[in-house]
Amino acid sequence: MDNHYHLLMRTHKDTISTIMFNLNNVVAKFLNTALDRTGHALEKRYHCNLIDSESQLYATLRYIHRNPIRAHICDSIDEYLWSSHWFYKRGINSFINVDFILDMLSEDRKNQLKYIVIY
Repeated sequence: MDNHYHLLMRTHKDTISTIMFNLNNVVAKFLNTALDRTGHALEKRYHCNLIDSESQLYATLRYIHRNPIRAHICDSIDEYLWSSHWFYKRGINSFINVDFILDMLSEDRKNQLKYIVIY
């Protein structure tokens, strides 16, 4: 997305406010340095929704992964390289913990990936 980002996270000790303050601080500093500018890099305060159910979790992940298509940035999820979809599709754990959601879908990794590919 060219003017915002989507983030699906599970919190533990720190509050969402603390996490978002730190994340947006790092993002703003990076953007200002990369673009050789100063001032506000992010226009508005973050917006968050609490996820109450597994179905809402899946719907949110689907929304995030399909958003570039709705925004007419690409025609297929596989074309958008700035998405965690690649991590889910390939079952790659790094800074993104794909096992958390994939394990909810099925115990078998092949079945997990079959669900994800529909996204």
